[in-house]
Amino acid sequence: MKSSLILVSLGGIFGSVIRYLIIILFNSSPTATIIINLSGCFLIGTASSLINPAYRLFLITGVLGSFTTFSAFGLEGFKFLKHGYTAEALLYIGIQVFFGIVMVYLGEITAN
Repeated sequence: MKSSLILVSLGGIFGSVIRYLIIILFNSSPTATIIINLSGCFLIGTASSLINPAYRLFLITGVLGSFTTFSAFGLEGFKFLKHGYTAEALLYIGIQVFFGIVMVYLGEITAN
């Protein structure tokens, strides 16, 4: 357990720093978010297929988890579709997108 936490923490450092550098590079524009989310999805798809399970905590949970949680969303949606659960995939995607925006709105009105 202790070594798992260390692996996730170290990976998190790398992922958050890489995210921050991309944000700086693109002047905090929405382009940065698109690049982060789409590249994270590509990387988690690659890593989930190729990476030795011993390295998954560091790379998938740590690095990609702090880089973008959107990659986990992409992977989970893909798994539903891959296994033929189309209705569940659409529900999962719809809930995340719609209620994600609703929660941002609720957070904003709560803060004001």
